[in-house]
Amino acid sequence: MATIAGAEVAVLCITKAGEVLNYQAFTNDKGIYTVAETMSESDRWDACLARPISSFHEHCTQLGDSSTGVKFSYNRPSGFSHRIKPFVYRPTILPAYCI
Repeated sequence: MATIAGAEVAVLCITKAGEVLNYQAFTNDKGIYTVAETMSESDRWDACLARPISSFHEHCTQLGDSSTGVKFSYNRPSGFSHRIKPFVYRPTILPAYCI
């Protein structure tokens, strides 16, 4: 499996009140994206889905047979971060620069 560095990620979260929020950012050099919220208790995230949008190298975004996203529950107190690694791929053909 390979990780994608500097890839763009979309994170969709649903709050405890039922509102859907959309976030966008880039992963670090290890393919990890850190999310954190500072909402009031009623607007806290309940669950999120992180999925790839694009990469600097389009070949690196080929998912092969793997999942198109990572679901996670967000149960941290307000202001604490949650690290996710949404860019784990099993591509059929993997260029060396994707590793």
